[in-house]
Amino acid sequence: MKFKANFVEKPGNFQMDDCQIEKVVELTHEEFCKLKITPMEKQPFITENKSCMYSRDGILHCLLALGPNSNDGILIDAAGYDYPRLAAYIPGMRDIVNAEMDRAADFIVRQGVENTGSGNWCVYFEELEEKLGLTIREGSGLDTMLLDAMARRPEVAEVELIGDCIDTVYYLDYCKNLEEQAVDDIPQLSQERKAEPFDLACEAHEEAEQVIGPVM
Repeated sequence: MKFKANFVEKPGNFQMDDCQIEKVVELTHEEFCKLKITPMEKQPFITENKSCMYSRDGILHCLLALGPNSNDGILIDAAGYDYPRLAAYIPGMRDIVNAEMDRAADFIVRQGVENTGSGNWCVYFEELEEKLGLTIREGSGLDTMLLDAMARRPEVAEVELIGDCIDTVYYLDYCKNLEEQAVDDIPQLSQERKAEPFDLACEAHEEAEQVIGPVM
């Protein structure tokens, strides 16, 4: 996802930089405090995610560190090191990301309920990046946050990431263009199947009477 943030190593001005979050890392309380208090120390989570941080075509591709019970976040470009070479502390960053995930969920759900003929619809990561500037990759942390946002939607019955797309099953009451065949394919119990539990109960009652006598 793209937005503006101020990455300055030795502040000479406060020009805003273009950046894109490649991965979100949820830190423990201790890790987040260490990052805030001693940001120039080596951070294991940065070492593990060096490949997510680089600069290309004037855009800083960075890591977002979030802490528990905190809405703030820290954008990081380690530039190949084990500590932040460039960093920006963003107040309310978790709320910003969650709002972006809700916007993406709106886009996905709207496409699904308006176009599906069967109750199922896929939206590809490439389309989210093209239309919303949102980079979703499996294991990026943003994928989990988007799935959580989708799962909160009343229209969504099931959702999962499959390959390079978000595959969603919708409750049929919300789907506008269902094909007649899709509705007909919804499993229905026959009268015989509906009667099976009652018949089994009667048989069990009769067997009990034969063994222990009449059952009141």
